[in-house]
Amino acid sequence: MPLPQKTIKTIHKSLNQAKRILAKATREMDLLLKSNETKEANEDVLAQVVAEKNGVSNSTIRRHCQAGAIPGAKKVGGKWRLPHYTDLGSLGL
Repeated sequence: MPLPQKTIKTIHKSLNQAKRILAKATREMDLLLKSNETKEANEDVLAQVVAEKNGVSNSTIRRHCQAGAIPGAKKVGGKWRLPHYTDLGSLGL
């Protein structure tokens, strides 16, 4: 006996949602791994890593760095580096 169309649509919707969750988790894991590799090398992370981790653009992070809104941010070799523990939420950003 075939499944009703409504059931098939519900299953399809659930599978798509699971795919999105898995993709997001994979991106977060990649960022975490990238961040940990950077931490081991220098205890600072690139602004891009912080941006991706917090769901904001790299240019937003750079603007805040230039304005002095992120404690410990410094420019090294033309790229902004931030302490690995930087939490934008606690800074109100």
